[in-house]
Amino acid sequence: MKHGQLEHISWILDDHDTLTLTPANNMNNHSIDWNDYKDYIVKVIIEEGIECIYQGAFLACKNLKEVTLPNSLKIISDNLFFGCKNLKTIHIPNHVYYMGHHAFGYCESLQNINIPLNINIIHESTFLACKSLETINIPNNIKEIENNVFKNCESLQEIIISDNVKKIGSMAFYNCTSLKRLVVGKSLEYGLTGMIFSNNHLREIIVDKDNPYYESIDHVVYSKNIPQSILLYPSQKQDKSYTILEGTLSIGDRTFYQNPYIKQIYIPSSIKHIGVCVLFIVKILNIFILMVRNNNGRIQVFNGY
Repeated sequence: MKHGQLEHISWILDDHDTLTLTPANNMNNHSIDWNDYKDYIVKVIIEEGIECIYQGAFLACKNLKEVTLPNSLKIISDNLFFGCKNLKTIHIPNHVYYMGHHAFGYCESLQNINIPLNINIIHESTFLACKSLETINIPNNIKEIENNVFKNCESLQEIIISDNVKKIGSMAFYNCTSLKRLVVGKSLEYGLTGMIFSNNHLREIIVDKDNPYYESIDHVVYSKNIPQSILLYPSQKQDKSYTILEGTLSIGDRTFYQNPYIKQIYIPSSIKHIGVCVLFIVKILNIFILMVRNNNGRIQVFNGY
């Protein structure tokens, strides 16, 4: 059995490899943490009275499988469970109002997790590369999803963006290779683009009809504001051809990225701008044909790029 005290927390690692943390009666100026024994820890129990644990306290505890958190907990600090690759499930108490950057990054076995009702922002890379995470419920209290939050969550199949989310950060859902369905609430102002939702298996994109910024037409996302743009085309939409709506002024970055089915795109003469990486070419010759109708009604043909 090992034991010690780290600032305001006493800890014991028993013979069953369970680490138990309890509030200390007084501050210890000669703190001893459990870092030397982290490879042995299989279970963590944090007892009532503890409100916060220092950053990276369980960083890369590779054998940790089970965690019990107290209702008194208010802060999950940055990197707290980063790299705990065998942690499968954890329940976060509702009194938690902050989940830090990379808090569960690379928890590769994590299958489900809840987001407490007191949290307003999901911070950068919180669930980065949680490769076993299949579903996530983003509650109405969330207003912002920062950069890289769900990047490389390869098992995530469905995302429902609640009505109060206003912003999704860069690469937040990049490389969610199993993602098939995306539902977007009525308040999202920023982030529904091909740059943020690249490398997936999207078939359905549904935007709330009351959203003033975006609309989905046959699962294709357009901006409602001026200039009107086409922003996101599902990578698994199986139509062979697509006609961009007349009056559309721009094609956003990576709009048609990695769609293997589409062979022809009809672009109206209203288009003034085409973004970067609009098409990802697997077979360069004669796969994508862009047909642009000019002001005279004639068709100009370009090889895809």
